[in-house]
Amino acid sequence: MYYTAVLDIDRLNFEPDHYFELTEEDLDNYPVLRDALEEMKRQGEGSISYEVPNEEGYAIFDYLSQKQSEVGPPPSGYVAYFTYEGALYGFNLVS
Repeated sequence: MYYTAVLDIDRLNFEPDHYFELTEEDLDNYPVLRDALEEMKRQGEGSISYEVPNEEGYAIFDYLSQKQSEVGPPPSGYVAYFTYEGALYGFNLVS
């Protein structure tokens, strides 16, 4: 059986207290995250729910949660806050 998770990413209209920069190295290590952000940009949308294999979703969740913990706790609402190409984003995983 094939299980999926959903990367839930929103472009923010505020600056959270704690966030990190999503680097090209991060995106090289997790190309599906780049795919989700590029699809969001291509669609011209402020958010995306991007379905990925369950294991891949949890790997991204773990990685972004770790990076967030290095800069400070996220306020409620998102697991991680990051910048990408000059914009701020909030990230959650739905499984």
